[in-house]
Amino acid sequence: MDIRLDKLSKPGQINEGDILIIADGNGVIHSERAKIIVRPGVKCDCNGEEIILRKKKNIYFITDLFLKGKSWVKECYVVRHND
Repeated sequence: MDIRLDKLSKPGQINEGDILIIADGNGVIHSERAKIIVRPGVKCDCNGEEIILRKKKNIYFITDLFLKGKSWVKECYVVRHND
C-alpha cells in the first residue's frame, strides 16, 4: 500500500473521517481527522464548506478561506492510500 498526500485545492475534496496534515503557519504541524463536513462541496467565503476537526473545542476551518490564504490553516494535505 502506497501513501500519498493530496494538497487541498477545492471544496468537496475532504470526506468525513479523512486524515489531514495541517500546518498553521507557526511551524506547528497537526494531524487531524475531519470529524464533520458542513455544506460539503459548497464554494463560498461566508457560508461555504466547513471542515470541523474538534467540535467541543470549536476547531474548524472554511475551505474557501484556506484557498484564499485567509485561514489559520496555511497548508493542508489529505492523506490517501493506493491499494
